[in-house]
Amino acid sequence: MASDKKFAEYIGGQAAGAGEISLKQMMGEYLVYCDGIYSALISDNLVFIKPTDAGKLFIGEVPEEPPYPGAKPCYRIETRFEDARWFSEAIRITAGELASKKKKM
Repeated sequence: MASDKKFAEYIGGQAAGAGEISLKQMMGEYLVYCDGIYSALISDNLVFIKPTDAGKLFIGEVPEEPPYPGAKPCYRIETRFEDARWFSEAIRITAGELASKKKKM
């Protein structure tokens, strides 16, 4: 089942405090970019944040599962995305760690 465009736009708005947020539709789902870094995914209207050590410390205990068959597990964010301040911070932390790993390569 594809994700709803309005839901994806809502999630993008909730993450807006993290930095420059953009959404890229791919095969009916949406990739969430923060400052050009792929940080989260919206799949079947569920929100998944890419796993990082710093993200895990901030997010805490959440289900870890693949957003689609064959994908690596991500942190599934049940409803906490409704708190824009918390969600933006989770995205900012994740994008920051992913960017620093990218620079090291």
